[in-house]
Amino acid sequence: MGLKNLILKRLGEIPPCETCEVLKMELSLAHIQNEKLLNSIIVKPESIEFNTSSPEAILPKYIPWRVKQQELERADRIKAQELKEAFAKTEVADLEKLLEVSE
Repeated sequence: MGLKNLILKRLGEIPPCETCEVLKMELSLAHIQNEKLLNSIIVKPESIEFNTSSPEAILPKYIPWRVKQQELERADRIKAQELKEAFAKTEVADLEKLLEVSE
């Protein structure tokens, strides 16, 4: 034992062992690292931006046959109406030429 340890023993103070000092140092390093982590977590959420636009509807990938059939029929009706209007605008002579009908 050294002189310092004898004096501390006489005064009633127990000198810390070397292992205890190492553990105290490791504990203080862990506290510092935890503090840094907490600071980095607390600072980051301020820079996050949220999308405030209205969300887009998620459409199903599978379309039931009845719905698809209705869409196809609707498209066919529109196409037929357009053809009917186109033929109504053409004259009979133009149609005869188109169909190669001779009188």
